[in-house]
Amino acid sequence: MADYARKISFRDRVDSGAVVLNNAWNKAFRVATSKEERIIWATASESLKIIEGDADAPSYINIYAQQYLDLDKLDVDSQDYLKLAIME
Repeated sequence: MADYARKISFRDRVDSGAVVLNNAWNKAFRVATSKEERIIWATASESLKIIEGDADAPSYINIYAQQYLDLDKLDVDSQDYLKLAIME
């Protein structure tokens, strides 16, 4: 599933994780038993681990926000909150 998702993501310029989740949702939607559905979601979960590895999305988001978010354009309460939430 991970290899398939990578190929599709490259071809269609979409996130490979989105490909995995979309595929799993569509398969799970069509299955007759809950056992089959659990297998589908377990496979999707393992595929996401392969694709993402040890990715730390919150850290990436915080770094991006620190670089590009203009706090001066926000009200003081929002600035205070974001400084606590994303600033190191």
